[in-house]
Amino acid sequence: MSDLGKKLHNHRNQKFAYLIVIALILVMGIGVLTRIEGKNSKLADGRGNMASANAVAQVTKEPSKEKEKTKKETEKEAQKEKKKKETKKESGKKTVASKDKKVTPKEAAVDNSSDPTASNDGNEALKPEKKENVTVTLEIRCDTLSNHMDYLENESIKDYIPEDGEILAKTTYKGTTDNTVFDALNTLCRNNDIQIEYNYTPVYESYYVEGINYLYEFDAGSQSGWMYEVNGWYPNYGCSSYYLSDGDTIVWKYTCRGLGDDLKGAGNKKAYRKAAASGLSTSYKKSLDYLYQSAKGAPAYGNIGGEWLMYALKLGDYNMPQSFLNAYRTSVEKALEEGYRGQTGILHDRKMTEYERVVFCYATLGWDVTNVNGVNLLTPLANLDKVNWQGVNSTAWALRAFDQGNYEIPTTTEGKQTTRKALIQELMDTSLKNGGWNLNNKGNADPDVTAMCIHALSPYVSSDKRVKAAVKKGVNALSAMQQSDGGFQTYGVQSSESAAQVICALSSLGIDADKDPRFVKQGHSVMDNFLTYYDSTVGGFRHVNKATDGYSATVNQMATEQAVYALGEYKKATFSKQKVSLSSTKKGTLNVSVKGDLLTDGSNVVLATNKSFTKNKKSTNKTTITGLKSKKTYYVKVRNYYKIGNKKIYTSYSSVKKIRIL
Repeated sequence: MSDLGKKLHNHRNQKFAYLIVIALILVMGIGVLTRIEGKNSKLADGRGNMASANAVAQVTKEPSKEKEKTKKETEKEAQKEKKKKETKKESGKKTVASKDKKVTPKEAAVDNSSDPTASNDGNEALKPEKKENVTVTLEIRCDTLSNHMDYLENESIKDYIPEDGEILAKTTYKGTTDNTVFDALNTLCRNNDIQIEYNYTPVYESYYVEGINYLYEFDAGSQSGWMYEVNGWYPNYGCSSYYLSDGDTIVWKYTCRGLGDDLKGAGNKKAYRKAAASGLSTSYKKSLDYLYQSAKGAPAYGNIGGEWLMYALKLGDYNMPQSFLNAYRTSVEKALEEGYRGQTGILHDRKMTEYERVVFCYATLGWDVTNVNGVNLLTPLANLDKVNWQGVNSTAWALRAFDQGNYEIPTTTEGKQTTRKALIQELMDTSLKNGGWNLNNKGNADPDVTAMCIHALSPYVSSDKRVKAAVKKGVNALSAMQQSDGGFQTYGVQSSESAAQVICALSSLGIDADKDPRFVKQGHSVMDNFLTYYDSTVGGFRHVNKATDGYSATVNQMATEQAVYALGEYKKATFSKQKVSLSSTKKGTLNVSVKGDLLTDGSNVVLATNKSFTKNKKSTNKTTITGLKSKKTYYVKVRNYYKIGNKKIYTSYSSVKKIRIL
C-alpha cells in the first residue's frame, strides 16, 4: 500500500510519464496489447490506453524481459493475433449492460490456455507450482458512485450506473490455479455482455483495467477508478499477478474518494480497527478501571472527577464499593453546607448546570434528589428564566435531568414556570437556520451543543412531529459538520469530546455511530475517529491527538470521562434495524412494509425472480408494486434512505425475503 500511496499522489505526472514511455515503445516497434470490448466511440473520446494513477493498485513492478523470437514463436504469435482480431470483431456485436438492460450472470468453466488475453504471464514468483482446478466467485459493484451520483463528472454515462450499484451479481468462475483475477474478470465480462477496457503495461508486465460497463477511471474525480478485493483484502499488486485459489471471493469495486478509502473504510487502517475491535470490550473495561483509579477512592462533586465520572462508572456497571459511593454523596452534601458565596444550601445562584449535573447523576445512581440534607435539588430548576439564562446547553440538560429520573417538576413562585413543553419549545426556538445549535443562538452551529440538544429532544421524536422535524434537521446538520476523517471540530479544534457527544446523541436515536451511512465520511465513521484518541497503554482518552490550543496530546481526565460514558451509551443503545414484511393481496401486486429508524425518508425496493437478482430485476422507491407476474415467486431486498440536501444516503440492504405473488 505504501507504493500505492506514493504513486497516486503523483498520478498526473505518472500518467504523463506513461504516455512518453508508451510513445517510445511504439516508436521502437514494441506492440502494446490493448483489448477493447464493445467500446462506444462517443465515450472513447479523449481516453488514452496508458496506465494511470490507479494502475499502481492493479499492476506490479517486474522489469520486462525481451527474448529472441524464433520462427516458430513468430508463427504462434501471428495465430494468436488472428484469433484476437476475431474475438474483437465478435465483441463489437455485444450489447452493453446498463440499468435499462440487466444481465443474467453466466458461469464460466473455461480453459484459457489458448486465449491470447489470458494473463498467465503474470508475476512468476506468485504463480503456484502445481496446477489444480479452482472455483471462485466474482462480482462487480459501484455502490460508492450510485450512492453519491453528485460525484459523477462524466454525465454522458449516468445511464450506465445501476441504481443499486450492482453491475454483475456474484457469479461463479471455474478455472485453474494458473488463472488470475484478471482472467476471471475478463471471461465473465465477455460471457455476460459487459463492456470492459484494459491495457497491457510492458513496464509492469501486467494488465490494467481502465473501464467496466463504460465507467472509467477519473469519471468521478481525480481519485476514482477500479480496484479489486479478494477475500476482504485489497492486494497491492496487479490483477494479472494474483493467481486464484479455490474458494476465492473476488469483488471489483469502483472507488470515488480517498484512493480506495471509501471502499476499505477504516477496515484497512490498523490504528482505527485495532481500537474499534476492542473499543467495547478490552479498551472499555480498561478505561473504566482508569476512571475508577483516577478518583483515588474519593470522587467529589464537580465537573471533573465528580458527576460525569460517577455516571460513566454506573453506566458501565462498574463495581463501586459503598465507601466510594459514600465519598461522592458526602462531597455533594458538603458543597450544599458550604453554599455559594456565603449563601448556604445552594450550589450556585445562577449556573443551573450545577444542579442539572447533580440531579442527572443522582437519578442514574437511584438516589433521592428531593431531600439532600433538607434541600430539594429540583426546586431551582423549576424557574424557567434561570434555566434558560445560561443558554441552550442548560435548557437541554434541565430536560435531560428531569427525564433521567422521570421527575415531576415542582411549582415555582419565582419567574416563569418550567415545564417540559416550555423546555422543548425553547430548544425549538433556538435552533439555527441549518438545523444545528450553538451557545450564541446565531452564526455557525457547534457539534457539541447540537448533539446535546438532539439528545435532550430524542425521547419526544416519536410523539411530536415538530420535534421529529427539528431533530432530523439537527442530525443532517451534524452529518454536514463531520470531517473527512470522521471527526468534529469545535472552535476550530477537533477533539474526542466532540465525537463523544455526537456518539451519545446518535445512540439516543438508535443510530449506529460506527455504521450509519450519514456518519461515514471517506470510509471513516464517528467511532473510527473517536477511538484514535484512545491510549491503550494508559487506558484513557486524549483531548486532542496533536498538541494544540494549549493542550498536549496526552490522556485527559475530562476527555476520558466523556469518552467512557459515550462508550457506555453506545454499548447500551438499541440500534434500529430494517424490518421488512411482504404481502400480496391483489393479483400481480406486492406490498412491502419497511420499518427503520424514526428519521428514515423512504425505502428502495429491489426485486427479481431469482435469488441472485439477475432475472426480471426491478428497483423502485414505491412500497406497493404492481404489474408483476402472477403465480411467480419474487425475491426482495430493501434499503432505506435519508435525504440530506439534494443527496440520498442509503443504508445497507436487508436480508433477502421471498414471496409468491397472487
